[in-house]
Amino acid sequence: ALQCYAKNEEKNSGFVTLNSKDRSGVIKPLRIPSNFVVPHGDDGVDENGWPKGLWGFPLGAKCTAIRQKELYIKNRPERQAQLVKIGFYKMGNSALGWLEVVHAAAIYSQLHDRTLDVPFKFVVPERPQISFDDIDPTMDKLLKEQQSNSFHEWPWPEQLWGLPLGQRLKDLRLKGSYLSGKDGEKRRSQLNALGFEWNPKRGRRRSMVAPQ
Repeated sequence: ALQCYAKNEEKNSGFVTLNSKDRSGVIKPLRIPSNFVVPHGDDGVDENGWPKGLWGFPLGAKCTAIRQKELYIKNRPERQAQLVKIGFYKMGNSALGWLEVVHAAAIYSQLHDRTLDVPFKFVVPERPQISFDDIDPTMDKLLKEQQSNSFHEWPWPEQLWGLPLGQRLKDLRLKGSYLSGKDGEKRRSQLNALGFEWNPKRGRRRSMVAPQ
């Protein structure tokens, strides 16, 4: 069932997700809603490739049980390894969301002299499409090589493209997103180490979640 879900994610997103890695070498995580149930179809297989034997299967609930109770995987390291290979991690969707945010924040900080003051409209950009035909033919060989290398060294990994980093960090400031629970203090420290601006000066002042 997880492999079918991964294949559908690949088809719908246009990115390879099943047993694949982004350019940073990290397997892309599967994020399955806890209420997801395998849909029904016609003639034995539905249009998304779900076999009839899986129709109605509560995949989301089973994934939650795997994470919380180690259903199917307790004392079975070979099964845990199989899940990791297709991008299923024991941590929940909320923890995966934080990993995406802090990963993008670290890259932004590095690109901005260890300062993390992200405009709230900032979205992680995709690698621009470019070919050698786009490079000025009058440019000398050295400059062509530099432009080509710059393209191939795009700092944002594919798994983060489209992430609304600015909005996520705004929610963190105003609502305390990602900062509750036992990992809250650790996450505050991570943000501080990246030069996070808890009280940015742009726009109107609003009540912020102050660092502790």
